[in-house]
Amino acid sequence: MILRTKKIFVTVVLALAQVSLLVSGCIKSPGQSLTSSTPTPLPTLAVQSKPTYTVQRGTIQDEIIFEGRIVPVKQQELYFKISGRVRKTYVKEGDVVKAGTLLADLEAADGLERQQALRELSAKRAQIRLNMAKMNLSLFQMNANPYDKSYESELFLRSAQVDLAQLDLDEAMMSVNDSTKVLSDSQLIAPFDGKLLSLNVEDGKEVTGYKPTAVIANVDELEVSADSKSDITGKITEKMQATIRATDPASSIQPQNGTIRRLPYSFGGVSSDAESNDKTTRISMDIAPQQAGFKLGDLVRVTVVLQKKDDVLWLPPAAIRTYEGRNFVVVKSGAIQQRIDVKLGIQQEDKVEILDGLQEGMVVIAG
Repeated sequence: MILRTKKIFVTVVLALAQVSLLVSGCIKSPGQSLTSSTPTPLPTLAVQSKPTYTVQRGTIQDEIIFEGRIVPVKQQELYFKISGRVRKTYVKEGDVVKAGTLLADLEAADGLERQQALRELSAKRAQIRLNMAKMNLSLFQMNANPYDKSYESELFLRSAQVDLAQLDLDEAMMSVNDSTKVLSDSQLIAPFDGKLLSLNVEDGKEVTGYKPTAVIANVDELEVSADSKSDITGKITEKMQATIRATDPASSIQPQNGTIRRLPYSFGGVSSDAESNDKTTRISMDIAPQQAGFKLGDLVRVTVVLQKKDDVLWLPPAAIRTYEGRNFVVVKSGAIQQRIDVKLGIQQEDKVEILDGLQEGMVVIAG
């Protein structure tokens, strides 16, 4: 027990000695300087000054800009008017066809063609009978004695034969027209000279009546087509001037002048019946798009100037500040900064018209 107590006493003494040495090493003795590393100073943050703008005079214009695409002036969707199975396609996508060219037909056309052929033969027979009746009437009138007692009755009978033959021909032609219409419902026929931009039918495949299966267009006449958005079409009218540019900034195509040719009927456009379902805005160019360097399908940027003013005060948009509906700027005059309310006018992408509050030459600090 005594031996264990001695061991504990020695351990405590040694620990106290180590603590004493550590404390003495940290205390500076007289005439001794305490050596320490020089602290690294924190870098001073550079306060960036905001850019300034000078109120200037110049030209400013109210304009709207929207995208469009080069499309054919004349383009039409084609469809079968009855449902059925495709019997045969006679052309392929990309072909240039003439008006009246049969593009494709349904299996139903087989029986309808035979029926139409028979009705056309009946119409020809009716035409021959009418010609014969007219000839008999003419011969009778040339050779018969008008003073003969039977002349009037014979003339009546021969005239009636002509009338009956005419009725037979009219009926036969109506039948031909009916069969022609039924047959055309089972056919795709080119309505005008043009190029097949698409043809989504295959031999033996089922199609649905009135579902578009092809698009034909006159690719020689092109113009700009743009989606009709209310915030755009509500501001422009037909015959307004426009500028058409390529959307690619690196394009070598020069800006071209054009005219708003047509607005959708719902926005005040004067459209024909054929165009009344077209909801796009159409812009014609002063020269052919192909001549300017555009191709079918190219995206373009259309600019329409609504209003233009000369000799007005303006600032860049970055100079204008807004808070709770209040427009103001911070004007710099030497070391003094002053807030001034401003009244804005026309606003472009890079310019804002200043109607009131500032004078030319004032320096404004960016917001």
